[in-house]
Amino acid sequence: RMAFPAELFDHAVSYEVKDGIAVIQMNQPEKMNVMGQHLNAGVQVALDLASDDPDVRVVIFTGAGRAFCAGGNLSGGVASGGFKARAGAKVPPTVSQAVRNLRVGMYSSDMLRSM
Repeated sequence: RMAFPAELFDHAVSYEVKDGIAVIQMNQPEKMNVMGQHLNAGVQVALDLASDDPDVRVVIFTGAGRAFCAGGNLSGGVASGGFKARAGAKVPPTVSQAVRNLRVGMYSSDMLRSM
């Protein structure tokens, strides 16, 4: 079993497996666990590890502090540029196009649904 590289994600996420139960915890309570670059990437790697581990039967996904997750980081984080889909692009003219662009980066949600 591969060790979770928490230091690569500035310890924004922890991952532990015990008795077939994987616990993924978002660890930025001072920011209400908003989905920024480190937290999002750490969650994705933890979900991949859990998905690939045949001993994992249950995944508990939780957040430290008073909020599970306050959403995307709108102060220059991953979510703030989501409507544009990529740097330098124009904001789409319709809400449905903007929502499609945001969904492109929702890998974590897709992983949870497929487990």
